[in-house]
Amino acid sequence: MIVNPQINITVLEYARRTVNVLGSVAVPGEIEFPREEGLNLLDVISRAGGFTRLADRRKIKLTRKNDDGSVTNHIINADDLIDGDSAEQWTLRTDDLIYVPESFL
Repeated sequence: MIVNPQINITVLEYARRTVNVLGSVAVPGEIEFPREEGLNLLDVISRAGGFTRLADRRKIKLTRKNDDGSVTNHIINADDLIDGDSAEQWTLRTDDLIYVPESFL
């Protein structure tokens, strides 16, 4: 029998938590969450280099997989977020997909 055993555990790598950003952003691709922090929609677009000049900021599509396996789509107006006119900040979850469409002039 061991009296007062002690164990040391070292975390070598955390599980990757990412979201994907596609469309009219400067650098489309996978964005990794900072360790133990959350990101909102504008944070992720900023990390993707921001909107291109052709981006339609009023019709950003957020595709989210729910816990029950269903998928929901949300259309978000980033101009409202930037102006502070939206109560929702759209905190992102792992594996969310963000698509920024081009505007049609």
